[in-house]
Amino acid sequence: MKKMLTGMMILVLNSIAQGAGPLDNLPASVVTLHQVISGNNCDSDLTSTPEVHILDSKHKTTLYIVPCTQAAYNTMQRAYISYDDGKYAEPVTVLSFDGIGIAGTMELDSAGYDPTSMTLSTFFKGRGIGDCGESSKSKLFVNDLGGVSMRTVEIRSKANCDGHPEKKWPVVFKQK
Repeated sequence: MKKMLTGMMILVLNSIAQGAGPLDNLPASVVTLHQVISGNNCDSDLTSTPEVHILDSKHKTTLYIVPCTQAAYNTMQRAYISYDDGKYAEPVTVLSFDGIGIAGTMELDSAGYDPTSMTLSTFFKGRGIGDCGESSKSKLFVNDLGGVSMRTVEIRSKANCDGHPEKKWPVVFKQK
């Protein structure tokens, strides 16, 4: 594990030193899928690098969180899972609340992954002070063959930007 983390840190530091863009050093399957899905809707001049999380080292299953656009206090990303050391990839879709109902989305706001709990989280601020917006948590499951499934377990949303930031917004969707 320590060796893997050191390798990832070196990859990130080298990317920063070389001025790498968000698609540099990604498997071709992930780059192609990202370009097909995103089209021209992602900023081409981003300097941030993707997050890389190995989900199953035996089957070479990896989660990539790729930056797409960046604003003052929100970053939109897309996530992909690659299999067999990047030979195949698929997009990640999570559930989101659109103000009316629950729908799937590939646009992940300020996404992050916690390897300990295997949870992919999103967080969208409606305003910089964080008094409104949406957050979600999705649990990833890796099977014995390295396949990945995911279940969004919670969505919180606060539509009213009232100047009162809350530690936790109201739950609008929950499942085990």
